[in-house]
Amino acid sequence: MSPEQVRAKELDARTDLFSFGAVLYEMATATLPFRGESSGVIFKAILDGTPTPAVRLNPDLPPKLEEIINKCLEKDRNLRYQHASEIRTDLQRLKRDSEGGRPAIIASSALRRRRAWAYAGFAVLLSAMVVAGVRWLGSPSKPADRSEFPGAVLLNEFDCPGPTREIYAFVRLMVQRNLFRVPLS
Repeated sequence: MSPEQVRAKELDARTDLFSFGAVLYEMATATLPFRGESSGVIFKAILDGTPTPAVRLNPDLPPKLEEIINKCLEKDRNLRYQHASEIRTDLQRLKRDSEGGRPAIIASSALRRRRAWAYAGFAVLLSAMVVAGVRWLGSPSKPADRSEFPGAVLLNEFDCPGPTREIYAFVRLMVQRNLFRVPLS
């Protein structure tokens, strides 16, 4: 998220170039450029913080790539790349200028392992989110049958998706077993 997004300002293509810079930073260092325990802390880092220099986290990184990343992550969008074609040109120039045509980023085996674990963790997190989303957005519950629990208050006269349905089922069970009483009105 770019500084202008955090400030709820008008957005343009340069916002995406900031995000691209964050992705480049993470690819080059295997860490996020702006971190924090909460979204507020992350927003403050985006607005006021400076990421740890990428070369310090990955000494094999070409200084020119760090310059490209830093220009993408520029807080002032007028100083940032103005068009994606400018980034492409600089990346092509970096590739051309790298010795012997080899890729400019040579990740150490430790960095590759960290990156592999990061991707695996992301895949697990994404899978868990998909499963939770499918479960939460599952089919709506059918209305309860009053004869199912004689004398109990009907708690779900309406369809309620997701975890709310499970809470109602639990409460119905508790009332049925007289573990707590709900006054009938």
